[in-house]
Amino acid sequence: MSRADLRALDEARLAELATRGDVRRAARELAAGRTPALEELGDGTVVALTDGVTTRLAPGRALAATECSCGAARVCHHRVLAVLAYRAREGRIEVAPWSPAAFDDAALEARLGAAAWRRARERRSAGYLAHVTRGALPSVELTASTVRFLVPAALEHARCDCAARGDCEHVALAVWAFTAADAVAPDAPRASVEVGPRAALDLGPLEPALALARELLSEGIRAADAALASRVARARAPLEAAGWCWPLAVCAELEANLSAYAARDAAFDASRAAALLTELLARARAAARPGALPARAVLGAGEPDEVALEPVRLVALGARLAQAPDDARVRADVFLADPDTGAVLVLSHALAASGAAPAAHHVCAGLALGALASGQLVARGARRRADHALHLAAARRGLAHSSVTPQRGDWDRLATPRFVPRVAALARALRDAPPALLAPRRRGARVHALAVSAASELAYDPGAEVLHARLHDPEGGTARLRAPRSAAAPHALDALARALAGPVRFVSGEIHREGEALVITPLAVVTDRVIVPDLEPPGPLLTLRRASEPPPLDPLHARLDEARALLDRLAHAGLAHASRALAGELAGAAARLSQASLTTCAARTQALADALTARDDPRALAAAWLDASLRVRLALEAG
Repeated sequence: MSRADLRALDEARLAELATRGDVRRAARELAAGRTPALEELGDGTVVALTDGVTTRLAPGRALAATECSCGAARVCHHRVLAVLAYRAREGRIEVAPWSPAAFDDAALEARLGAAAWRRARERRSAGYLAHVTRGALPSVELTASTVRFLVPAALEHARCDCAARGDCEHVALAVWAFTAADAVAPDAPRASVEVGPRAALDLGPLEPALALARELLSEGIRAADAALASRVARARAPLEAAGWCWPLAVCAELEANLSAYAARDAAFDASRAAALLTELLARARAAARPGALPARAVLGAGEPDEVALEPVRLVALGARLAQAPDDARVRADVFLADPDTGAVLVLSHALAASGAAPAAHHVCAGLALGALASGQLVARGARRRADHALHLAAARRGLAHSSVTPQRGDWDRLATPRFVPRVAALARALRDAPPALLAPRRRGARVHALAVSAASELAYDPGAEVLHARLHDPEGGTARLRAPRSAAAPHALDALARALAGPVRFVSGEIHREGEALVITPLAVVTDRVIVPDLEPPGPLLTLRRASEPPPLDPLHARLDEARALLDRLAHAGLAHASRALAGELAGAAARLSQASLTTCAARTQALADALTARDDPRALAAAWLDASLRVRLALEAG
């Protein structure tokens, strides 16, 4: 019989079970004609003989559990070579999208064993949250691990990134999550589901934070002082006790923003404060009336504050330097992708004042920032926070727990959705994604690596200090690149322009929709090497076409942006103190939204203008402001 499971194990899937080095080595040997002698036994076992080493690939066994006379406990290159040779002989299978819900409980119990099966059933009885991603490589993100199903009808090739690496209770939890998702949202590319009991959540822990948010809206952010910021800190206590990490994170960020305002610190951002108030109130509303997103997902209930990572290999996608206007300190954020799961982790480091170039700074013993931001990291003893911030273990007794090696920038090997081969595919994925106001607050969630065949229309706007370009994917799709100048990296735009002027393979960065266009704020460029503009040394300057003005906003986007700015002004001034003139401006913005056929946004904005004119009570005004702010921000995000 032909082994369909082996024929489906392409090089990308094999790299998740072995190492990429072993896969590349085996592929080179096969290309050079070093094909092992193969025999397929009656029970389906494939026997391979390679230079006196015998490998037996038995059906129903994980690749690491198959026999190889070389004695390696892990998946050795002999096993990988045997799989690749078998695929070459029998023919490859292209895997179509499928659902792991096809695995029944009997198969799960037989696969996992009594102890793991018991733990899985106990977890299901308590209830849990899962985020399902469909496709040819279906996966499930649980609170502390991610399970990927590599091959249809082959449970032995399920891979979990917990310490067990597979055959753990998380595999059963992931299968049950797909069963639940197939029942409630069978056509959605991604879905968040609750499995097991769905006890109603008592939203009492949110009330202190909501009361403060309503007070802020009524009196205005401009009335905030140090005492109010400390009250926000106290409102965090019940959220922390409840383990609701997303509203807790919103409150922490809001507290920092209000403290900056009270201290007259330039780090204060009025628009960001209004966005945080919107998010806090929106999460509370969605939790009270759960829809497509379960209340637990909206609140981050059950998300562990920190997860210990097993030895992990992460591929750098670049770095960004940031500096507050009145602060001499510079913070570096390094974005690192797990090539198997596609998750992005962010390592932050404050650069000490010195005369050294930023790339030469060490984020910990033996790890230079420049090498880390353009290389690949192997970390032991690292920890991942709920927001995907990464913390590395400190070296002990002179031994480093982490090491960095160069990378070739082969970002097309990254798992989806991190690697973007086509702009159109990412645009569809962004349209289907939950709104940022309700989604998990993961740092780096919008960072992707885009395949680029060429860059064109390179231009610089000296007034706004922004570099513009158009990126073309291999199938003719385009995205706009927009790179603002940063005081922390004064040579970055020059380095970026030089990189884009030649042949380009990939560009990484934070991507968002703006109208019908995708806009990327770049982090790194792959040419014949990985270039991180913020960390590049000074070099020759290019003469660029001068951009007389930034690319014009989509007319609908311009109307929405006008309304958002007015809503931000209202939050800053205070709804109880809004002038009739400001209410009139809001009514005018509502009329222009209506003319642009943005009828729902127009109706919500006009309702707020009417409530301000009628001087409604503070709670009604806050509700009207949230209705308008939420609708306008969702429309902006949707493009």
